[in-house]
Amino acid sequence: DLRDPDSDASILSTVLQKSLYQGLCDHSGVHHMPGFHARLYAKTGKLHQVCVKGGRYFNAIKGMDNIIVIRDLTEQFQAELDIRERERKYWSLINTTHLGYCVLDQQGKLVDANEDFLRITGFDQLDAVLGTEAKHWLPDYEKERFEQECKQLMISGKIIGLEFDLLSSRGKITPIEFSASILKENGEIRIL
Repeated sequence: DLRDPDSDASILSTVLQKSLYQGLCDHSGVHHMPGFHARLYAKTGKLHQVCVKGGRYFNAIKGMDNIIVIRDLTEQFQAELDIRERERKYWSLINTTHLGYCVLDQQGKLVDANEDFLRITGFDQLDAVLGTEAKHWLPDYEKERFEQECKQLMISGKIIGLEFDLLSSRGKITPIEFSASILKENGEIRIL
């Protein structure tokens, strides 16, 4: 924490000392530390999340000198906190419905699921099924129809209320109602 500096010189001195202490200003080696994160408190009491980097440069008058760059990441940190809070709310909502929910990639492989989906498919741990193709949970007589519906999903972007038989890891067949929609995430297609 960097708190209530009396002047710009004192904050720079504090940062330089911390940088030197952590070895950030010695970039003479091949491997060097990229910087450190700190909480910077303004005189007003406002908290700023910052990234601090130190380095050396050649000054024509002084020769080798130190430079410190402080980048304010407060908005980025807040945006990340907001996203995590929204994700927590959505997962809470999904999990209170007691419905199985999963996310597939464009190839139909599982990338995420809730506990109810794991229960329906007969698994205890998400890690045990990540990367598994969705058609793995279908009996042979459902696979062709499932593939046809997936083609339709890619065209229309949404499927609501299809009924399929699901085959659990224990061999139990459970009739399910299946709905899905397409979401583009970071340039990749996700099937929800």
